[in-house]
Amino acid sequence: MFNDSLSALALAAVLALLITYVLMRRRPSKSRARSTTRNDALDTVADWPPEAARVMTTSERKAFEIVRRALPQHVVLSQVPLSRFLRVPTRHSYSQWVSRVGCLNADLVVCDQGSRVLAVIDVRPATQSSRARHRHDRMSRVLRAAHINVLTWSEAALPTVAEVRTQMTIAGQTVSSRVKIEGERVGECP
Repeated sequence: MFNDSLSALALAAVLALLITYVLMRRRPSKSRARSTTRNDALDTVADWPPEAARVMTTSERKAFEIVRRALPQHVVLSQVPLSRFLRVPTRHSYSQWVSRVGCLNADLVVCDQGSRVLAVIDVRPATQSSRARHRHDRMSRVLRAAHINVLTWSEAALPTVAEVRTQMTIAGQTVSSRVKIEGERVGECP
């Protein structure tokens, strides 16, 4: 009889804790509501310990090297947020624009010596989800609306140095007529 009373008491305690837990999750306490609205309740470094990470994927690094060799007189940047080189009217909420597009990163940005954007290179994986494809397409649409040339490359078939020069010439960009490749002078760019 004592064991039955003890197990009934234990079961009642477990049920009470479970009900309390469910009710607490449904209705946040004032202190919990305050901490979620005040971001300074969490320490940026202590609560999210940072670790260094690579800026580019292996394919992006290969593409970067190809562009750098093809266009040595140009500035090539990687992983640049669109908000760094696009301006939009402020008649609508800027924060909404940033949340939709401005936080997207261009894989590679080709600039002239004065840091004016000439083209954006989008290095896409051979297979990508529909969500990723939609994100890339939205970014391309925005860049084209800003009159920025977008070159889309598959990471499975990166172009050669000569093909990059041709693509940039076709895209209407001026490539220096004489360039050096790995210490060797070559003639006119195609």
